[in-house]
Amino acid sequence: MDSANLALAEEIHATASKVRFFAPKVVDGKADSVRVAAQELATSIGDIRANSRPGHHNTIDQRFAEPYHAAVDTLTAAVTDFTQAAKKDLEI
Repeated sequence: MDSANLALAEEIHATASKVRFFAPKVVDGKADSVRVAAQELATSIGDIRANSRPGHHNTIDQRFAEPYHAAVDTLTAAVTDFTQAAKKDLEI
C-alpha cells in the first residue's frame, strides 16, 4: 500500500476508534465495518497502482476491475449501514 493510502487508512482507523467512546455497540460495529471496507479498498487501489497502468480513457485494467468494484460496493454498503444505525441511535 502506498503512503497516501496508508495515511488515509490510518485516519479512518483513528476516526472509527473514536466512535467507541460515544456510540452504542451496534453503531461501533458498523463503524468497524466501514474501517475494514475502507482498508480493503485502499489495498485494492494499491494493487492496481503497483501492478498495472491506466487503460484507455483512464480505465482500470480488467484484471483488477472486478475486485476494485466489489471493494467500492462493500464500502458503499458499509457506509450506508453505519449511517442508518447512527441515525437510528440519534433518533433522526
